[in-house]
Amino acid sequence: TRSLSADRGLRLDDRSVTCHLLKGRLSLGMKRPEQAILSYRHAKGIRADMPAYHGLVKSLIAAKRFKEALFTAKEAVKDIPNSARALTLLADVHAQDARSRAKARQLYDKALALDPTCTEAVLSLCDLEVAVHSYEEAILLLKRHVSQSPSDAIYVKLANVCASWSQVLDDESLPSLLGDALRYFQEALRMNPYCEAARRGVTKIEKLMKGMDPDAGDG
Repeated sequence: TRSLSADRGLRLDDRSVTCHLLKGRLSLGMKRPEQAILSYRHAKGIRADMPAYHGLVKSLIAAKRFKEALFTAKEAVKDIPNSARALTLLADVHAQDARSRAKARQLYDKALALDPTCTEAVLSLCDLEVAVHSYEEAILLLKRHVSQSPSDAIYVKLANVCASWSQVLDDESLPSLLGDALRYFQEALRMNPYCEAARRGVTKIEKLMKGMDPDAGDG
């Protein structure tokens, strides 16, 4: 497995940034943020670059260690000046607290002013809009971005926002939004036939369009 490969690589060279990053990513994916924090700290100690900062801040947020996440994100902004991704990390920490969402929005806007193609900033700002039920704003943001920098990740997010919005609107709007969601998932698959999130999304939307429980098994 990749985890064993990372361990084997670290036994050969305990200063391998690639192996520390891989181990951190795998730990975070398995919902083991404390282990991920250790790996990303090792990576950052060897080379304080964006991948190490990104993984460390995301792991600290997952572990609900928000003060450390804020300190680390501020450190990233200082160490990597004029970086839209570093500003997005700082915004991501502020977005965890409803009281500092306005600050988060300012930072996302600043990140996108630096780099209008920064996908991380777009996706995070979209999540912020959805959190306050501004679905239309979220969709407009994603549509602007996908016209400039199309990716399967943006199409999947567009589809998911449409699907979420359909759950809070009246029945008359449901077919149109579900149709949009299906189209965006299919577009994501055209860009990346191996996109599992889009594949699962198509199945879910098709069930919803048939009036079925989207979480029910096929059998």
